[in-house]
Parts: sequence; structure tokens; C-alpha cells
Amino acid sequence: LFPILRSFFALILAIHLLASMWWIVGCVENGWVLVEGLKEAPFADQYMRSVEWAVSRLPASSLRNNVELATAAERWLAISATFIALVSSSLFVGVLTNVLADLTSRRKKMNQILESVRKYCGDSHMPFTYTMKVRRFVEREHHRQSMHGHMEFLQTLPEGMVSELFHEARSRTLRRSHPFLKEIGKGNRCMEIDLCMKAVNELYLLENDTLFDANQRSKGMYILAAGKFDYVPREAQAGVAARNVLNFLNFTSWGTHRGLRPSNSFMSDADEPQVMAMSLRADDYLSEQGLWIKGWRHCGRVGTCSEQSRALLLGKQAFHAVLREHSDVLATVVVYARFFVDTMNAMPAMSDLPLEMGQTGINRMFKFKLESPEFETVLP
Repeated sequence: LFPILRSFFALILAIHLLASMWWIVGCVENGWVLVEGLKEAPFADQYMRSVEWAVSRLPASSLRNNVELATAAERWLAISATFIALVSSSLFVGVLTNVLADLTSRRKKMNQILESVRKYCGDSHMPFTYTMKVRRFVEREHHRQSMHGHMEFLQTLPEGMVSELFHEARSRTLRRSHPFLKEIGKGNRCMEIDLCMKAVNELYLLENDTLFDANQRSKGMYILAAGKFDYVPREAQAGVAARNVLNFLNFTSWGTHRGLRPSNSFMSDADEPQVMAMSLRADDYLSEQGLWIKGWRHCGRVGTCSEQSRALLLGKQAFHAVLREHSDVLATVVVYARFFVDTMNAMPAMSDLPLEMGQTGINRMFKFKLESPEFETVLP
């Protein structure tokens, strides 16, 4: 609907400009402003009458009256405005037709998919609730594809243009979020272009999607470009799971078949490990550990909290491949990676958070400490 709204606001602006031009050409001897006595009228009356005059002269049916205007400036303005109005109206109708046709095509495709899903679930005698769950999943995936559908058209552009475009779009986020990436990018522009083109992927997420989960093997560093996210440490999920299991065992132990009453051994909210979720926003980054530490597994779950979110994934393997092509940067990166790993080994607990966030907030996030294993870098 954006093209329609854009055309609508352009039409309003064009009418405003045309009304102003009519007022200017009418403020002369024998002009329509003086003939109608609007020179001393209130501003609101002047403006509304100018708009009415401008709009009434646009249709082609008013062409005969336009050539009978008193001054040459009014006649030429009326004829030019009528010609432009005919061309603009044709373009507007064309844009509106294309937008409606595109919406109809998408809705038709969506209905065909949903009908196929409904028929399959009906033939398989699946419950209605499960059918609705599948339907919502299909709708979400269809909406997700529409969010990054422009990527297909970008790939049709020349490779040099695509590289420059990705560099301008993605390097801004990389530089704002991570100081080290900013420094090495400033020192080697070619490396930064290769990094944005070959090692960075864009992820488009909907509300309640999961960016990564605890215990999953890391694919690289995630940089949050837009939207809101929550980071829940692994210990929080483990505490909730333990509470649910304990409550279930207590429930089964005093079941009605034993005639027992519930005991006080249920685990309450106060008994859980005091672990809180951290709110993350655009330009934050996570899981840098996956770039430098062998076999790093995530220590928490990151989920989306906004209707639409976007993140950049700096892939580990592709990132290392780009660095090997630029030896002048590789030496600096190796020193940084070793320092990073040494700092992680000295930390009392593991986390996917950045080092500065982890060092200042890790003890506040966890009620208890974990024994961190010794890490080694993936780079020589």
C-alpha cells in the first residue's frame, strides 16, 4: 500500500502548488483574484478559493472555459495543468492497478497453500487445534518471505554494485555495534567490503521467533540491526524445567488414587535461581565467543519481542576465510582473539553477552557461579 499512499500525498502537494500558482497569476490586472474581490479577503478564504479554482480547471471538459480566461498567463497555466493532470491520472491508475494485482496474486497464492494444508489435515483426521496451529505457521512463513523478498532482485544487479550496496548498508551496523570491527574496517576498506559481501547474512524475524537457543553450536556473532530482543540465560531455563518436573512428581505422589493431600514440597517462584532476562536493542551484539572459541555452544536463548526484527549473522567460517585473504589484518585479529580467549578463561561464568556486559553484569545475572572450562582460540 506504500505506493498508493505515496501517490496520494504527491497529489495533495501538487494541488497545493497549483493553487499557489493560480493565486500568483491571478493577482494582476483583470486577473481572476481581483475580479472576484479576494485581495482583501481572509487568508483561509483565499486559500480555499484558490484550491477550488485550481481543481475546477483540471478536467479536459473545462478546456473551452480555460481558453476564454482574461490573461495569457491564466490560459497557459490552465492548459498546462490540464495536460499534466491527464498524464498523472494515467500513471496513478497504472500504479493502483499494479498494486492491486500484486496483492490479489499474493492472496491467491496464500489461499492455495492454506487450502492444501486444510485438505491434508482433514484427510488425515487431525484435530482442529493442530490444523489452526499449522495455518498460523504457514501465514508467518509467508509473511517472513515477503520481508526479505527484495534480496532476490538485488542478486540480479551487477556484482560490483551489489558489493557496494551491501557494504554501505551493513558496514554502518557493524561499525556502530562493535569497536574492533570498526577499527579493522577503517584500516582496510577492501577487507570490509569482502566481509559485508561474503561473511554477513541478514536474518528477518517475527515476534516470538528464536534467534538461537541454549546448547546450540554457535554459527558466529549475531548483531541486532532492528527490533527488540530478550536474552534468557541457560540457567533460567533449567530452573523453570526443574521446577516443572518437581511439581509434577509431587503432584503424582499425592494423586487421588493414594488419597493424599498436596505437600509443601512444591517449588515456588521464590525457590528458582534468580536469573533475569536481559532486554537487547538495535546495535547490540551477541555470541562473539563463537568467532574465537572452538566448539562454542550458546549459554542462553535469544527471542524477539517486536513485530518485525532484523539481525546480521557474521558467519564464523566465512569470517575466517575473509581474514586469511588479508594478511595485514590477520595479525591484529589473532592478537585480539588471544586476548579475548584469555579474558573468557578468567571469567567466573560463561555467557553469550559481550565481554564488557558480561564482566560488569554476569554476577548480577546469576545467583550462583559456574566453573568455566579452559577455552582455546580457533585462530593460530
